Amino acid sequence: MPLLVWPEEPHFASNSEKVLFEVLKASLGPNNALVANTRFTDPQRGDVEIDIIAMIDGYGCLVFESKGGHIDYDGQQWTQSGRFGRKPIDPHGQVIKNLYAFRDFIRGNWKYGNLKMEWLLAFPDSVIGNVNQSGIPRDRILDANEIDQAAIRARFILSSVQNRHAPKQRDWVYQAFEAVRGHSMLESDPEAALENNFRFTKRMTHESRYILNLIQDNNRYIVSGPAGSGKTWLAYEQAKIWANQGLKVGLVVYNKGLSTYLIRKNQERPDLPKAAWVGVFNDLAKEIGEHKQPMPDIEKNLDNYEKPILDIAKQLPEEEKYDAWIIDEAQDFKSIWWKIIQATLKDQTNGKIAIFGDPDQSVYIEPQYPEGNFAKIQLWENVRNSQQIAQSVQPLVSKKIIARGPRSYEVEYVEVAPDEDVIEKANEVVDRLIEEELWNPGEIALLTTNKRHPAHESHPHRNQDKYWEEMWASEDIFYGTAVGFKGLERSVVVLAVNGFNTNVDKDDVLYVGMTRARDRLVVVGFHVAKEKNP
Repeated sequence: MPLLVWPEEPHFASNSEKVLFEVLKASLGPNNALVANTRFTDPQRGDVEIDIIAMIDGYGCLVFESKGGHIDYDGQQWTQSGRFGRKPIDPHGQVIKNLYAFRDFIRGNWKYGNLKMEWLLAFPDSVIGNVNQSGIPRDRILDANEIDQAAIRARFILSSVQNRHAPKQRDWVYQAFEAVRGHSMLESDPEAALENNFRFTKRMTHESRYILNLIQDNNRYIVSGPAGSGKTWLAYEQAKIWANQGLKVGLVVYNKGLSTYLIRKNQERPDLPKAAWVGVFNDLAKEIGEHKQPMPDIEKNLDNYEKPILDIAKQLPEEEKYDAWIIDEAQDFKSIWWKIIQATLKDQTNGKIAIFGDPDQSVYIEPQYPEGNFAKIQLWENVRNSQQIAQSVQPLVSKKIIARGPRSYEVEYVEVAPDEDVIEKANEVVDRLIEEELWNPGEIALLTTNKRHPAHESHPHRNQDKYWEEMWASEDIFYGTAVGFKGLERSVVVLAVNGFNTNVDKDDVLYVGMTRARDRLVVVGFHVAKEKNP
């Protein structure tokens, strides 16, 4: 076991504590532990702060009290002098109090009963000489000339006390370290921590509504922002605002999955003004085109129908046109699609259009925004993804992302050997997440970057409404593609990097897939991603 250290990067109130800590860290060696700045409340002794605790295998535990500045003893009183004056101190009384408080604390927080422990005083800035104070043997003090021998002195003091024995359990150092070190909310109560994270991201997203208040005087605008910046939420809020004004509003997106989310949101307002039409562009185009002719194969052959549909849209009766359109995932819309949408407006010149998109999520085409005068708003903050996830995708995008989300799990990269199958490895990861980390299957999405997962490929209702209903039921693992899951999210995403289509931007696919996870992201099989995020 390597030397256990907590905190990994401690902050010290004085340089003397830092000097002592660094000496011990460099000299204790493996199978031992070092803890700085331990604080707890003792029912008898009140608040306790221990500078440094060393847990030394084969010996026991050593409690250090460190004092910086000029330390002196006049035969009755210890004093500490520095830039801000001189004051009396009682280092012996303080370290004894800390030792007894720590003895009681550890006894109640681990399974091995009493722990052998002793104490040492450290004065790294002072030379003490042969001072003689009753109750403080000279070998219990480390001065400036002796501080480098702190680990040796600690072992000597512990071995010289014969009436107590070092723990005989092989794992006692680890168990004591775990009892003392700080545990994050994710470790101590992951369910509460994740709920807390979700509440935070929800609140941060809702607070962004002020952006809409600033731009309501604009009939036409474009909002661009990174994944996790709340664009879809803002898009639906804008639909509600215009619907409440009595306008006939349409809300169109690129992905089927995202459209099912917005349709569900719209259905939550049965007695309130809501969007008159919500769906993907293919469905809108089909609805327009079938005014003149059946278009059963439009989903696969939309390109063949786009120009006829534009002509039909221009001739729609007034009652079938719209006052306003909101477009989400706008980066995936083609230029002729914009013309079709604009043709369905009652007022071709001043009809309202709100556009939301992220050029870095444009997987298939270069973004093609409509012509005309549009106010432009740029969002910079990612409030949905954890700090770790938002930072991990920064190398994949062109603009700087400001990570505002909460801290959560570290991003995990799983290597796949040449003779291993990425999908099988991803399945193993999902099993581990469920069986060992105790994630609910309904919290996990397994996404692929290229070919579908077998469970996705064999789904009887793939990409149909029933398929997406299972996603919203959150009862089981959801299998999909990174691109197909665009605009959606789950607490946990396992991204299986099983190649890329020839007509896509690889970085954009990775960016989309990785940002679908709110809290826990595991990237399976993409060593390049690890190289980009060392």
